[in-house]
Amino acid sequence: MEAFEESVAKFEEMGEFEVREQIAHGYIVEKKKGHALEWRRRKDQERAEARASLRDERESRTLAIAEEDNEIAARALDTSNIQASEAARAASAAERQARYAMYAAIAALILALIIIREDIEKFIDWILSCVAS
Repeated sequence: MEAFEESVAKFEEMGEFEVREQIAHGYIVEKKKGHALEWRRRKDQERAEARASLRDERESRTLAIAEEDNEIAARALDTSNIQASEAARAASAAERQARYAMYAAIAALILALIIIREDIEKFIDWILSCVAS
């Protein structure tokens, strides 16, 4: 195992690209080639684990944001439901007020007709007299 660790230290110094090139051109052979391939496999695995960790972290953040968005949407829905209920009550009150205003207008018209009844009768008599003559 000591030989493998020594090879790993040398590979780390050389860097991945150089190790891959030397394997491809046959400069690293036999036992060292096995060490180099194992070292590359471990490097690939480290990168894959790092990517997986980043992906998991990103997914976790995305999930947290989505949960927060859902909470905000739920509060907005509650607020809009309250506002809709208040608007319905206001509309109902407005309908009652409009009905009462209509009743008041009818009553005022009836009172006005009662008050000017005599004047209307005189006007009708005058019109009839004009037509008759």
